[in-house]
Amino acid sequence: MDDVDIFWGEVTNEEGNVVRAAPKNGDGPVRTLGKWYDFASTSSLVVDQTHVYWLRNDSGGVLVRVNKDGSASVTTDLPVSPAGAGGTAGARLDFGPLRDAGDAIILATQGCTSVARIPKNGSAASVFEVSPYPNGGVTTGLDVAGGFAYCSNGEHIHALDLQTGASREIVRNQRYAGPMLWVGGDLYFVNDRGSSNTGENLAVLRAGAGADAAIDLGGAAGFVDRLHFDDKRRTITWVTGFHWLVSEVVVYRLDGGAPPEILLDKQDVMGGSAADADAVYWLSDHQVTRLKKSP
Repeated sequence: MDDVDIFWGEVTNEEGNVVRAAPKNGDGPVRTLGKWYDFASTSSLVVDQTHVYWLRNDSGGVLVRVNKDGSASVTTDLPVSPAGAGGTAGARLDFGPLRDAGDAIILATQGCTSVARIPKNGSAASVFEVSPYPNGGVTTGLDVAGGFAYCSNGEHIHALDLQTGASREIVRNQRYAGPMLWVGGDLYFVNDRGSSNTGENLAVLRAGAGADAAIDLGGAAGFVDRLHFDDKRRTITWVTGFHWLVSEVVVYRLDGGAPPEILLDKQDVMGGSAADADAVYWLSDHQVTRLKKSP
């Protein structure tokens, strides 16, 4: 989203898979920006100051860039596997989540075996080998901060230096490590550690801690697609899914030490989520829903 609009992908009977946009205040028309194919990731859309980016399954896969009104569509072929990274040289990479890195778009493969950096100025893409482990399944988490891409793969989370290409494991001994968020040197993420006996959990690796020192902070209340940080309120919010009747909006308050708290229960959540300074937004069945944040 940006200051005015919210952007999302949906599936329609008439047009197939389309990217839409509409004003966040609920006024004005819903507009169609183009066709999408997101390679099985709920974090498949990037919005910067001037453009919208997403993945589409043309000729082995392309990154689409359009103006925010849907004009001036430009496609860039997704990079293929080089020798030694992600399998057979020249093979198509199974990309999933996307993130904005200012001058480039960052993509991770499912399982975080590789990460690609695609410059927005049209120069050549780079592909980095990240995780030596096979795909751990479920959700591949990705965040970008401070020149690093943080990427999860099952039991492991890696930090990739986007300048040097050096990758190191920073978290291990997890189960289905997924969505993550870098906040002030601490890495928050969702896991599914059986030892906690709560299903999905919110966890944190404090700045400077070792790879075995992640701390479970409490139950996440269900499957999580993305974490959202609010600097003013010092909170992390998320929406669980996907179900038309029993999903939740959840908050974790960084100060105070209390476990995550359910703000709103029994919600219709059928897609991804976003947040700004005023509200949390998510895709419901046939609509976009928002919850206004407390002061």
